Amino acid sequence: ALAVLRQGAQECLALEGLTPERLTRAAVHAWERHTLHRSNPVGEEGALSQLTLRMREEAAERIRAEKALVETVAHYRFLLDSLPQVVWTADPKGQLVYLNQYWVQYSGRSIEETLKSGWPPSIHPDDVAQERWRYSLATGEAFEAEHRLLAADGSYRWHQSRAVPRRNAVGKILEWIGTE
Repeated sequence: ALAVLRQGAQECLALEGLTPERLTRAAVHAWERHTLHRSNPVGEEGALSQLTLRMREEAAERIRAEKALVETVAHYRFLLDSLPQVVWTADPKGQLVYLNQYWVQYSGRSIEETLKSGWPPSIHPDDVAQERWRYSLATGEAFEAEHRLLAADGSYRWHQSRAVPRRNAVGKILEWIGTE
């Protein structure tokens, strides 16, 4: 195995501009050739055919995985947009990132407009939801508040708003997921 890696390094040295990436690629290429020759001694041409076939299979698998991901995203977007409740996400600092379509139906405001301006224009000025939201952002604790939201007809209606932080493996907040 050491001889194979040495051969890959020598091939890389023959190239102009030795970089760690080129050294790694040359070593991997040499190791793949060595492995293919050992498992099926069909020569360089046969090994190249096997490598090409494997690359095509991996590309096809990647395409299948991407299609499955697109379908999964479409499924969950449809699910969220079908709910008769406002669902939203915000970044770790509290900036709105996503609102489902029910927001447009309820508020009469576009999603784009609301993502730019945030909640304040829609929350009744006498309610303290913004103070509680700032507290949750500062502490990382779940958010819960009762407040009035401006409806499309100009009236204010009471809502129970909740949001929880989604965290990574070390506890850092990745996003907030909430409902109204």
